[in-house]
Amino acid sequence: MTGMTGLIGCRECDLLQRPARLDGGGALCARCGAHLYKAGSPAGNRALPVVLASLIVFPLASILPLVGLELKGGMVETTLFGAARALYHDDMPLLAAVVFATTIMLPAAVLVAMGLALAPLDLGERTRALLLRVVRAGAPWCMLEVFVLALLVALAKLGTAATVVPGTAAWLFGALVVLWVAGLTAFDPGALWKR
Repeated sequence: MTGMTGLIGCRECDLLQRPARLDGGGALCARCGAHLYKAGSPAGNRALPVVLASLIVFPLASILPLVGLELKGGMVETTLFGAARALYHDDMPLLAAVVFATTIMLPAAVLVAMGLALAPLDLGERTRALLLRVVRAGAPWCMLEVFVLALLVALAKLGTAATVVPGTAAWLFGALVVLWVAGLTAFDPGALWKR
């Protein structure tokens, strides 16, 4: 994180340091040894393809069947949006809102903000700052990993009561979690500002 004075703050110990010119490799924090930044890595080279792949997988995972239950010869399937809607209709509107916000709305907003911030567009300083704030504020509230873990536990527990058939979206959410983590790891706001 670069401040107004040109200093870089370590993300681990908050030590402010002056940036050094690098020929190759990266800079480490003088106090804790954490990675500060890399040289010669243009902003978005690694993050943009991962974010674009996430933007393709996420809508598919949201609209395709997530899980199917086979009970007494009948098959019932649901989507992620259908699960939130079912919670709402079962008189749990607060839980439905939390599920919708943390698994659909916020991840979509963060992915779109990351994609726009990484795209080679002339957005202007204010727009880029707004996009980076959306990513920073929204990413911790996106619960895709928790959702996939809960889905796996539910599938394992329901397997004794009924025949559980994981839908296409269950596999897509597994892939999306990997893409999500890779995208957030490769996303470097400091490099975007330098660009």
